[in-house]
Amino acid sequence: MNRYAEEEKLAQVSKAMADTIASRKRDLAEKKIKEEEDSMKKYAEEEAASTNANQAMAERIAARKREMVEKKALEEQVQMERYAAEEAATAQAASSMADRILIRKRELAEKKAQEEEAQMKLYETAQMTSENKKKAIDSKVEEMRAELKQKQEAELKQKMIVMKKEGKTVDEIKAFVLAEKKKMAAAMLSGGGSPRANTYTLQQLQSRPKECDQTKLESYLSDTDFKRHFGMPRDEFSKLPNWKKGDVKKKLQIH
Repeated sequence: MNRYAEEEKLAQVSKAMADTIASRKRDLAEKKIKEEEDSMKKYAEEEAASTNANQAMAERIAARKREMVEKKALEEQVQMERYAAEEAATAQAASSMADRILIRKRELAEKKAQEEEAQMKLYETAQMTSENKKKAIDSKVEEMRAELKQKQEAELKQKMIVMKKEGKTVDEIKAFVLAEKKKMAAAMLSGGGSPRANTYTLQQLQSRPKECDQTKLESYLSDTDFKRHFGMPRDEFSKLPNWKKGDVKKKLQIH
């Protein structure tokens, strides 16, 4: 009986243990289910929140894109308006410049025509009187050349007398006379020995005196002034080509 009672008691204990384990299993299963439900709920909430965030982000991105498109369109419009204004201003400035250039061209053409007309009048006047003046000047120059030649010959004779007194030989005197005559001839040919009836300063000649030959104004300069202004003596200037002479005279404003 005791053994039977112990076995029964042991069976009861086993049953109680099994009930406890079964209860524990149910608790754990319920807890697991609840945790899974909570986890699923949390996941769903997070997914919904993520969806909402993505949607909000997409809306912000779309709004930003619209803002940028509108800003770009506005900037392009402002740029086009500025370009149109600059183009209009450039066209107006070009038109104004063209008008000024045209006016300036007309002024220059009128001025040139007036200068040419005045020059032609001056030239015609000079042509009418230059021949008579030239003849008178040439005649006076010839007279003065003759006087100068007589003076030079008298001086040469005086030098010959002095050389004879000094005991110079006939050959030495002849050689001296020949050399002196060559110098005189060269001076006459180059114009260096040609006396001028009147001499003028460069400033006076630039005002073109009526009594002077307008084609040879440089001939009225003294030898000293000629060399100072032309940078060379008369005989060297006479060897220059005509175009070079003209350039030099233009620079001195006596062309």
